[in-house]
Amino acid sequence: EFNDEFSIFEIPVLEEWVGKTIKEVNFRAKYRVSILGYKRGDGTHLMPMAEHEFDENEHLMIIGKVEDVERLLKNFNNEKDCLRISANLDLQGLCFLFIMGWCTFSGQPSVL
Repeated sequence: EFNDEFSIFEIPVLEEWVGKTIKEVNFRAKYRVSILGYKRGDGTHLMPMAEHEFDENEHLMIIGKVEDVERLLKNFNNEKDCLRISANLDLQGLCFLFIMGWCTFSGQPSVL
């Protein structure tokens, strides 16, 4: 049975990440959350590759267990810059929000 709770957040890029790739930061292993996509002036981008270099002008959409996301948020001087998109998801809710989040985040029309 799948019953872990997850949260999805939109967060700014930390200064220490700027100019480094996702791989160099070791993002998933270090923070135990995944990057679903990022937004910056030239649009939205989903499922970035490990070679993606963080830019100070982008925001990330991340997903992870509530306690892992909350631990990451402690790294921000102002947690008000972080937007909770969803919380306490079960598997069905996670799948639904991932699909809807992709449609919303990417600007693509939803077919659901």
